[in-house]
Amino acid sequence: MAQPPLFRAIAHLERRMGVRLLDAPADRRTSPAPARSSLAESRKALDAVTASVRRAQRAGRTDPQLTLARKPNGDAGLLESILRHYRHNPADPGPAGRAPRTHRLADRAALTLADLTGEQLPRRP
Repeated sequence: MAQPPLFRAIAHLERRMGVRLLDAPADRRTSPAPARSSLAESRKALDAVTASVRRAQRAGRTDPQLTLARKPNGDAGLLESILRHYRHNPADPGPAGRAPRTHRLADRAALTLADLTGEQLPRRP
């Protein structure tokens, strides 16, 4: 956007918000506190919209896709072997993805963190 239309847009936004977003001394432009606060909140809103678009795109996919999120080193070194197994046997979650048939949670279709309270989970040695 060229400078004059940009500054007109900023002036219009300032009038709508009732605060100064940009101080314009002759030598340089500075951002007052309301502008910094607005920018921080705007970034949060933009991140939320971006995440919403991604979720909608994933929901609209016709082919299954596995999405993982983890902390660094939070998989106790198991993730690579699980992914390798899944890559070669996509219909079978493998031993890391199921409990023995006699386990108290074996018949559940889904689990919550509360369900896992007291369970022995893999840990890095």
